[in-house]
Amino acid sequence: DMKVPGEFDHPKVKQAMARAAEQIHAAGKKVTDEVMWEGTVSNLFLGAAKAFAAKGRN
Repeated sequence: DMKVPGEFDHPKVKQAMARAAEQIHAAGKKVTDEVMWEGTVSNLFLGAAKAFAAKGRN
């Protein structure tokens, strides 16, 4: 247990993720974020709001 719950930017977590990715690649597989687009609802709304605002300026 790394004792850093929710701290995805913590050096211990980053190191563990890098090690896992190396092992996955060594097995000839891909890591999820290499094959999936990750988006959040808030990012989708923000993008739509920016596009809407840009249309209003033209």
